[in-house]
Amino acid sequence: MNKINLFCLPHAGGNSTLYFPWRKLLHPNIRLISIELAGRGKRAEIQFYSSIEAAVNDVYSQIEEYLFEAPFAIFGHSMGGLIAFELAHKLMDVGVNELVHLFISGKYPPHIEKYSTPIHSLPDAEFITEVSKLGGIPQGIHKYKPILNLYLPILKSDYKIVETYKYEHKSRKLDCCITALNGRKDKLTSEIQGWEAYTNNKFQMIEFEGGHFYINNQLESILNVINNTLVI
Repeated sequence: MNKINLFCLPHAGGNSTLYFPWRKLLHPNIRLISIELAGRGKRAEIQFYSSIEAAVNDVYSQIEEYLFEAPFAIFGHSMGGLIAFELAHKLMDVGVNELVHLFISGKYPPHIEKYSTPIHSLPDAEFITEVSKLGGIPQGIHKYKPILNLYLPILKSDYKIVETYKYEHKSRKLDCCITALNGRKDKLTSEIQGWEAYTNNKFQMIEFEGGHFYINNQLESILNVINNTLVI
């Protein structure tokens, strides 16, 4: 049975540790490669991205050494899903054809604009209030000001590149299959279905119990989908 690499991209404010628990449940033939974005974790000293394009280029430089050793898939949640989509197109543009599957989680298609009122430049207290509505502030972090002071600049920077992103129509659809995943309470069902228009290949949409951060509580179900999709 063939090996496959799975590149995983975190949500806004997230880091590579988000996907570490996946290793226990992934099929042995799937190799998890959890991407660390700039400005956090072991790459905390690297300057934040100025745009989604800059994030894509950085991620590409991190995965380049793996691109031809085995077929691969990409998983991205929320902001990670947007980066994953643009990364998939970059790979296609440079002639890398080993991408077999794209998993987009908790993110509506890129042609839909929702940030008529950006929040990344709000004062900290107001920003925290808005992000907390999605569950995007880790529980209990408000009690630890030093940690909050480190976390907020990362989160605001991530929101900035998402909110300032402008979708440019692609002349080609992706050739890989796309699976769109979503939490039922996230209220994105009709929009998530729109990802079907972005591929020439198979598409499926799967919903789970939970809201925007359903991935924190549906680990086994999500990994079952990935295992059954990638391992034939």
